[in-house]
Amino acid sequence: MAEEKARTISVIIPTDNSHELARYYLPQLCAHIEECGAFADYEVVVSDTSVGCEAEKQLYPDLKKVRIIGTTNGLSELENLNKALFASTMNYVLILGENILPTHNYFSEVFTLFRYTPSLFGVSANTLSTTTDDHLSGPKTLDPNKWGIGLKEVAPQMRKTTYTLTLSESNMLIDRHQLCLMGGFHTFFNNATSAKDEACIRAWRSGRKCFFTSSTHCKKMSNQAEVEADENIQLRKNSFIFDNIVTNYLHSNRMKHLAFWMRLLLGYFKSIVSRDANNTAYWNACKQFFGKFVSLYQVRKWYKTQRCEPFEKIAKGFFSHTQLQEVHQNKENDDKQL
Repeated sequence: MAEEKARTISVIIPTDNSHELARYYLPQLCAHIEECGAFADYEVVVSDTSVGCEAEKQLYPDLKKVRIIGTTNGLSELENLNKALFASTMNYVLILGENILPTHNYFSEVFTLFRYTPSLFGVSANTLSTTTDDHLSGPKTLDPNKWGIGLKEVAPQMRKTTYTLTLSESNMLIDRHQLCLMGGFHTFFNNATSAKDEACIRAWRSGRKCFFTSSTHCKKMSNQAEVEADENIQLRKNSFIFDNIVTNYLHSNRMKHLAFWMRLLLGYFKSIVSRDANNTAYWNACKQFFGKFVSLYQVRKWYKTQRCEPFEKIAKGFFSHTQLQEVHQNKENDDKQL
């Protein structure tokens, strides 16, 4: 078995308002992490695009484990996320959703999985809901009702650790070295969720694995109200279609890739002829895709140079069944000793 890495964690938080985080969220986050106590050291890296963030750090001297990194205005959410990632120094990075806190056994349970699976890329845990209206995140698999690479969440299985195609948006603990070697998250996506999902698919194709465990939990803070973003519905639709096109372009292969191009061009020509709301969204997404095609082609070419496993092989091997496969923690360990 490979030598176990020191259990050190960097919690990375991209934001445009570290002042509000430091007032409400960061003190509770640090308290929860220290309560876990299943690691050697930790840090919280906050990358803030707001003005005067370095001065704000002086207002909170009690948060000794927090580093607030000043950056420039105009960075996208993904660029800011990468800035926090590459500024982190610990062996593992923890990316949390808004107002999510790890519970006392989170790290002890999750690090057991890393210990027994040297090829593990990242783990997500169950998320406890504070209200019945909250959406619970679960493991993700391929959606057979969607064309190409489409994802769906399934209900967490009690006390079981399963393979998941991509990690949960609410919490993901990732091997920092592996994520940095992969170049972090691609910034040409419109949504951070799509970029995180694509990074997990890249990890699978490079021989790594992603797990979802129901034996440990995170929870959402209940003392802070959710703020709904007032976004344009059409803009969100364009972004979703574009991100889906990019993911399928990068990770489809052979006949699936030919089918991707046929479907893309057919939809594009249809959107030129008929301009209803759906076709307009598809046309805008295609226009954005063709505008970034040169850089996307270089990324896809790099994947082929690295001789990554075809996505179709990963899909058939782990995600072709109606139920997600359960992980046997000692299987890979036993194989290493043969």
